[in-house]
Amino acid sequence: MDSTVWYQQSRELDVTGDGRPDTLLLQAFGRVVDSLAITFSVITSGDTVLVDDWASDYQLVDPPHEAVAIGPGRDAYVRRSLDNTLARVEVAPFSDSTLSRPWIPRTRDYMCGDDANNCIVGEVRTDLAPNGWTPDQIRIAPFDTARARAIVDDIRRTAVKSMTLAYGYETVNTYVWSPLAKKFYTVAACC
Repeated sequence: MDSTVWYQQSRELDVTGDGRPDTLLLQAFGRVVDSLAITFSVITSGDTVLVDDWASDYQLVDPPHEAVAIGPGRDAYVRRSLDNTLARVEVAPFSDSTLSRPWIPRTRDYMCGDDANNCIVGEVRTDLAPNGWTPDQIRIAPFDTARARAIVDDIRRTAVKSMTLAYGYETVNTYVWSPLAKKFYTVAACC
């Protein structure tokens, strides 16, 4: 990855629910607007507790007019789009209804879209996977169901806020903070 910082903005906002502001950091790395690596991070108490990343071509899927798609307006369009992405990060009261469905551990293929519990399980599996494992290997690997249940219970008991990030063409992810794991977990992901 090219480490040249093409864009960088931050915003202070309490997203963990502890009453102290956290830093939301949006960065784009690279030299050419249609091949940037974009990273959204949340930093709390000096630690990076969430990272979400995507490519800038996703910001250019449906530009408003042809000049943006092929012309010099691309740089300004992507910068405005990134500014809007950071400004639209939404914090709302957390409702544990997203985790209220009974969860039965399955042996294969946890997909985030069908159940918030499965979003968390997918991340527990990813956290435990050895470096270099492919998504397919992670998806079918055994995992600690007790750990997954403890994180879900912790979130249901302690989470006071959810944070939603919308970016690119139509991605919308919602995260909640787990004090037990000291990280954010995805509870909803779309498109």
